[in-house]
Amino acid sequence: MRRTRYHSSGTELNDLLRRCETENQQTFTQTLRQMERKAGGGYFILDTKGARLIFQECRRIYERNHSPVVLYNALRLAKYAVDDFRTTSDHYREPWEWYLKTIFNPDGRIRMAGIQLLDRYYLLGLDIHTAFLSGRKNWKKENRENYLETVGRFLIHCFFHLQDLEKKYMEDHEDQLRDEDFPDVAGRMPWASDTHDKFLKSIRMGIEVFFTRGPWEELMQYFGYQEKVSKEFPELSIFGRYEKMSTSDLFTNSSDIKSIIIRAKLAHEKRIYRDIEMSENTTLYKVAKGILDSFDFDFDHLFGFGNKPDFYHSDIRYELKTDEDEGGEGGDVEKTALRDVPFFQKPGDKMYFLFDFGDDWEFEIELRSFGVIEKGKRYPAVLEEAGKAPEQYPDYDE
Repeated sequence: MRRTRYHSSGTELNDLLRRCETENQQTFTQTLRQMERKAGGGYFILDTKGARLIFQECRRIYERNHSPVVLYNALRLAKYAVDDFRTTSDHYREPWEWYLKTIFNPDGRIRMAGIQLLDRYYLLGLDIHTAFLSGRKNWKKENRENYLETVGRFLIHCFFHLQDLEKKYMEDHEDQLRDEDFPDVAGRMPWASDTHDKFLKSIRMGIEVFFTRGPWEELMQYFGYQEKVSKEFPELSIFGRYEKMSTSDLFTNSSDIKSIIIRAKLAHEKRIYRDIEMSENTTLYKVAKGILDSFDFDFDHLFGFGNKPDFYHSDIRYELKTDEDEGGEGGDVEKTALRDVPFFQKPGDKMYFLFDFGDDWEFEIELRSFGVIEKGKRYPAVLEEAGKAPEQYPDYDE
C-alpha cells in the first residue's frame, strides 16, 4: 500500500489522542480512515515529530488504562507512529512488550491489534535490515553494525522467545488442545490458521510475523543460524526450524555486552544504598541475590520486582514462578533479564524490589549508567557502599 508522509498540527494530533480515549471502536476507525483520506488515500506515515508524540502518548494511554475499547484504539493508533530508521531504533522493544501483553487477552480484537502492531514495526525493521545488507542505504558503517547488534539481534531473541512460549503453552494445555494442534507424523507444525485454540493462534501469528518475511532468512544467516529443514518435507515450519542457541548465548556472542550500574536504596532510609554493576543479561533472580548479598541479607524468602513503589499495585510485576502457578500476571524472575524490563531502560529509570512478603523489605532500584563488561571481572560487583545495612532479623527483646 502506498505510503504518504503526513504533516499535521499539534492541535490536530492532540485531538486525535483525545478521540482515542473517548470514542468507541467503530467511531475511532472512521476517524483513522478520515486521516488516511486526508493524507491522500494511503497508509499514512506521520512526520518524525508527530510519530514520536503519537507513540509516547499511546504508550501512556495503554499503560494507565484498562478499558478494552481504549486499549484497542491505542494499539491501532500506535501503528501510525512508524516513521523510519530512527523511530524503529528508538522504540524497537515497545511493540514487542505490547504484543506480549495482548496474547492472552480475552478480547479477540485486542489480540489482533497487538499482532498488527508487531507486524507493522518489525516489518519495517526487517526491511531496514535488508537495506543494510544489500547496501542500498548509504548509512555509516558504525550505524549499520550498531543497528544489527541491537534491533537485529533483538528480533531473533523475540522469535526464539515465541517458539519457547508456544512449546510451553502446548505442554501446559495438552489436555485441552486437539490433535490437529500438534505436529503431524512428518513433524510439521500447524500454522496459526490451522489451530482452534485462540491463545495458541495468537502466539503462532506472532511467530509468523517473523517467519513469513523474506528478509528473515537473510537476518538468520547473518547471525550464523543454520537451517535444519527436512529434505523430505521442505515445508517444515516454525517449530525446530533453526538450530537454537539459548537466549543468554545469543547475547553473549556480542563483543560489546553492556554492564548496567544500579543503585539499590532502602526505601525507608535512602541514605543507605549500594551501587552495583552487573551484566545486562543478568536475570532478575540474580539481581535480587546480588542486592541482598550487598546488604548481607540471607536470600531465604519470596520476592518480586514492580514498576511502582507499592509492589502490589504495580502494573508490571516479576515474581518467582512455581510449577503450580497458572501463569498469572507479570513475568518470571528466573526467565527475565535485566535488559528486558521495559520500564528500566535508561539512566534515571526506577523499579522497586520487595523482599520477604512478611517483613516487607522494600528497595528502590535506580538505573545509574551503562558500562562494558570486562573480561575476567566478576559480576555482580559492588562499586560503592553508603550507610550501615540494618539487621535482617533484629532481636527486639534486647
